[in-house]
Amino acid sequence: MTSATSLSNVDDCESCVLCLSKYNRIRPSFCQCKHCSIPLCMDCMKEHHEEVLQDVAQISHQYNELKELLEMKQKMIVDETTKSIEDVNQYFKTYINELLETQEKIILDIEKAKQDAQSYVLKIDSDLRIVGIEIQGLAKQRIAQATKTKNLSTELKSIEQSIKKYQTIRTEKTSFIIILYLLYKKKSSTLLIDKNDYHYHFDNYHFEYENNSILTNINVIPFPQFIDKKNSVLIISNGFRIISKQNSTKDLRLALRRYSKYISLLAGISVEINQTFLSSENKLIIDCPLITSPNNTYPKLGEDESYTLNITKTGSYLYSLSLTGIIRGLSTFVQLIQRNASSDTFYIPLVNIIDRPRFIWRGLLLDVSRHWMPVSVIRRTLNTMELSKFNVLHLHLSDDQGFRVESIEHHLLYDRKYFFSQNDIEYLVEYARQRRIRIIPEFDMPGHTTSWFVGYPELASQPGPYQIATRWGVMKATMDPTKENT
Repeated sequence: MTSATSLSNVDDCESCVLCLSKYNRIRPSFCQCKHCSIPLCMDCMKEHHEEVLQDVAQISHQYNELKELLEMKQKMIVDETTKSIEDVNQYFKTYINELLETQEKIILDIEKAKQDAQSYVLKIDSDLRIVGIEIQGLAKQRIAQATKTKNLSTELKSIEQSIKKYQTIRTEKTSFIIILYLLYKKKSSTLLIDKNDYHYHFDNYHFEYENNSILTNINVIPFPQFIDKKNSVLIISNGFRIISKQNSTKDLRLALRRYSKYISLLAGISVEINQTFLSSENKLIIDCPLITSPNNTYPKLGEDESYTLNITKTGSYLYSLSLTGIIRGLSTFVQLIQRNASSDTFYIPLVNIIDRPRFIWRGLLLDVSRHWMPVSVIRRTLNTMELSKFNVLHLHLSDDQGFRVESIEHHLLYDRKYFFSQNDIEYLVEYARQRRIRIIPEFDMPGHTTSWFVGYPELASQPGPYQIATRWGVMKATMDPTKENT
């Protein structure tokens, strides 16, 4: 609140700072705000007093709002932490129960294998004893019987093969049991699976298991690094929802629209995008806590593309720390959708997937110079690359057969019929960026440059004139490196 004091020295002030009225020496009417130390007339002092009160009220309101927001955030942290701990406890409780059940089954299998092995060994021992008795009989007779000796030798070789065969079976079973044992003991946090050879890598351990029937019906390109598959499925139907836990950025909204169309076209169902959480399992929840910047970022080599995808009986959950990871996970989700021909329904197998790329550069080369491809073909290719998790499109834009990019400064450089305009290039770069794909342009030089010399023969190492090449092979003319303008 303001208060006023009369100005004792009238020469210090000649006018009110608000209304600029002149000082009346016959009837002093100026005051000074005690807090602001500014000269004011009596009329303006009242107005100034009201403004100060309004400012104080506004600041108090802002303070209360921030206090409420802070309390809400603190409560959210506590609630989210509690919920996360409950989810983790439930997750591991489920896994521990499954592991205990698996442990019992493995022990039963081991006991059965032990009984089978003992029976197998007893049979071999019995056969070996019979052969031993016959050998002793031959030794006592001291008569060489070639046929009998040959038969006994054959039987010994057969017994030897049986023993070696048993050793192979035992090794394969033991390897598989060791894998499950390491899973149970959590010796490693990473399990890498190569689907083609069924190799398992556990830190310093390496095993092979040839009968990996559990994973053979997972058709995802490229195959994820870790998959835990359940013997159940999640049915998806009309009204399927894609829900983002965070406020979607423009790029995320565009990605969700694309993949909602893919799901709708693939499964023939309606798909909605919103932020309303439902208890229904007919949903995919997107969680990307770091996707807060509205800026359009260009993909970088080696950026984080990892994601976690959990398909459960209560719904589907996709988590990543980056937009690129979310898009890679959406690609996997779409590829997991399968059709039940008998019931004409679509479903997704219940799986837990932890994935990141094995190679940071996963590229495709298109030679649009020798074989022209319009924007529509490039766009279709980029869509396919996104679904296959490629991240680099290499465009070979110039060669002897054509220069395919419009040049504003060097207007004689490019092909007049088949070329990308400046707008086309900007459009394709943005189209690829939204799919987290980098476009790498290539302009071939100093060789493979006949198309350059059609409009600018002075750049060549040999005199012209030149024409666009219509055949393959090695062209003699190249750019002349001795000229400054090249």
